Amino acid sequence: MRMTSSYLRSLTVMLSLSAFGATPGAEANRPVDEEMRCIKRLELPPYTPIARAARNTGLVRAGVVVGVKGEAAWMKITGPDPWLEEEVRNHLGRSEFQPSCTGKETVIEFVFILDGEPVSVPPIPRIQFVAPNRFVIESRPVQASIDYGVPRPNKQ
Repeated sequence: MRMTSSYLRSLTVMLSLSAFGATPGAEANRPVDEEMRCIKRLELPPYTPIARAARNTGLVRAGVVVGVKGEAAWMKITGPDPWLEEEVRNHLGRSEFQPSCTGKETVIEFVFILDGEPVSVPPIPRIQFVAPNRFVIESRPVQASIDYGVPRPNKQ
């Protein structure tokens, strides 16, 4: 069976959130834990080729208010780069939340890191969940390339 990167990202999130929800003790009662329980299915943003090529990094913080049908009814996204913010916004818009959390805000943080030597092909990002509400998306930078476009016909 061939697994797509989207499937693997979703599987990673489901496993991470399941493990997170099973945390015993007082830490499980923190407000952020309750916010994270509102997530039914989370679409993780990739590290966009444009953001990698521009070497954009940083923390993108997303506040999502859950709608009646479990959709993202309202979002406030803040971060250092509009490309990263837009990617987070697009993916959270395709995520699903628990309808029982209608009106509640869930705050999720995404940290984008570039590390290592530049590569010529788009690398597969490494995604980690860090409790209570942070996802670290790490990738290698992409080498700059020059696109000369379509060659002009010779004039004769």
